[in-house]
Amino acid sequence: MLALVFLLFPMLLCLYKIGMNEADPAQQYLWVMLFFGAVLLSAWSVFALCIKRLHDIGAPGFIAIFGLLFGFTVFFMIALSVWPGNEEPNAYGPPPKVKD
Repeated sequence: MLALVFLLFPMLLCLYKIGMNEADPAQQYLWVMLFFGAVLLSAWSVFALCIKRLHDIGAPGFIAIFGLLFGFTVFFMIALSVWPGNEEPNAYGPPPKVKD
C-alpha cells in the first residue's frame, strides 16, 4: 500500500506544476509529457507489485492483467494488500521471514 502512495507523488507534482504554469504553454506541455511518463512508469510498477503480491498468496501472476484491463487497478491493489499471504511455501518460493 505504501508503494502506491509513493508512486502517486510524481504524478501529483506534475499536476501541481501543470496548474502553476497556465501562463506558459511550453512549460505546461513539458509537465503534461512528464505526467504521462510518470503514469506509464507507475502503471508498470503497480503491475509488477500486483504480480509479486499474487505470488505471495499462491495465485498465478497473469491475474494481474485483469486489474489493468478493466481499469480498477487501485481497488485490485487494495484488495491484494489486505489479503493474507501464505504462511507455508508455495510454487513461487518460501514465505517471507518475519523478524521478532
